[in-house]
Amino acid sequence: MRTRYELWTKKVSIAEGATFELETQKAQLLEEVENLEAAKDDAFVSSEKAVVVSKADLEINEDRAHNQKSNEFLTDEVMKFMPFTSQS
Repeated sequence: MRTRYELWTKKVSIAEGATFELETQKAQLLEEVENLEAAKDDAFVSSEKAVVVSKADLEINEDRAHNQKSNEFLTDEVMKFMPFTSQS
């Protein structure tokens, strides 16, 4: 009889701990909902920046290509394996 009581007490203790944890998580979620609802009317400002590509950039890149020293080992075949390079 005593063993059953101890087992039952242990199960109740575990259930109470789980209930407390769930109540804490529920309170946190309700707080987050309040914060999100308060912020939904605020204007959105993106932190991302746009990249503008123009023909002026093309001239700069062509100048750089002409100013680079030639390397006899960087053939077109080798350059195919280089990341982020384009062969025109």
